Amino acid sequence: MKIVIKKSNLQKALNHVQSIVEKRNAIAMLANVKIEAKDNRLAFTTTDMDISITDLVEAEVDQPYSTTIPVLTLYEIVKKIPEDADITFEASADNINQILVKFASSKFTLPCLPAEEFPNFELGDTTHNFKISSSALKLLLTKTRHAISNEETRYYLNGIYLHSIESEGAGLLRAVSTDGHRLARAEVALPEGAKNIPGIIIPKKTVNELIKLVEDFNDDINIGLSVNKAIFEIGNSKLITKLIDGKFPDYTRVIPTNNDKQLEISCKDLIKSIELVISVSSDKTRAVKLDIEPSKVVLSASSEMNGNASGTQMLAANYNLEPISIGFNSKYVLDSLNTMEGDTVRFMLSNSSGAVIALDSADDKSLYILMPMQV
Repeated sequence: MKIVIKKSNLQKALNHVQSIVEKRNAIAMLANVKIEAKDNRLAFTTTDMDISITDLVEAEVDQPYSTTIPVLTLYEIVKKIPEDADITFEASADNINQILVKFASSKFTLPCLPAEEFPNFELGDTTHNFKISSSALKLLLTKTRHAISNEETRYYLNGIYLHSIESEGAGLLRAVSTDGHRLARAEVALPEGAKNIPGIIIPKKTVNELIKLVEDFNDDINIGLSVNKAIFEIGNSKLITKLIDGKFPDYTRVIPTNNDKQLEISCKDLIKSIELVISVSSDKTRAVKLDIEPSKVVLSASSEMNGNASGTQMLAANYNLEPISIGFNSKYVLDSLNTMEGDTVRFMLSNSSGAVIALDSADDKSLYILMPMQV
């Protein structure tokens, strides 16, 4: 058997499939990538038993062939090969436990395990299928990823809740995440065929992999849903994932409806100022306090663990009501601000202890909730 493939094609495929593989694996096969060669195409597949990714690339194939080899070892080799190189895979019927990887004067011998023993990660029959633009899926995921919970006891919060809704007579596809301290919500026009989809919770690891796959992709994505899995077909890549089996809470109950105090401020300036004042803090939460007064906001931070160090910064702001002071975990504020695209952010407040709504001036379809903390 002989396979010849361009380095650029091979590295692109490995970039997609290697990242779900754990560096330390109790099951040897899960550290491997399955390679299937047929009709001048190679299919590379990896799985961690929760996610499976397959990537198809063109190659010169002299006969059908399949095997599995350690993906991270192969990835490290390929990364160091010159960009314009052709890489050759060779194997013989006399030694099915090894494969030879060659380019120029370099040769590497890698161990193989039978492709027949690779886990079969089946999707099952799909009940719903629809298409969504790559830009829409990317927006939904990137706007909400930061608020996913890492708390294992509330596993149903360990992902993004994707569901369809109707608002003011228009169908919307909405993504929501929350960790109990903050909430992120984003929505796009409902894609054709997605009207009656069940609400699904996409795990955090899957979200991260999908964002990588859509990064440089500019076409429609096919999505299929089965009873407990979902498939995302993104160009030559196919990702199948288990879904979180749980009920996402009624998030609408935590969205304030009576926040009547409005503060508008430069998003970029606020990010820089928060990052500056929290430099004095070595505390875990790195809290930041906002003293809001007409036409200005004074940001401050301090740290008992750092010899009572403190710092302040004043910013101009659009605000004309009575003064109010409120504190936040600075990371939560920065995470939300860094997803925004507009020049300004608008905060809707009620008092110093109530939940705050943050809105992006350039995106009226996204919403963020921040719970204040005692500073």
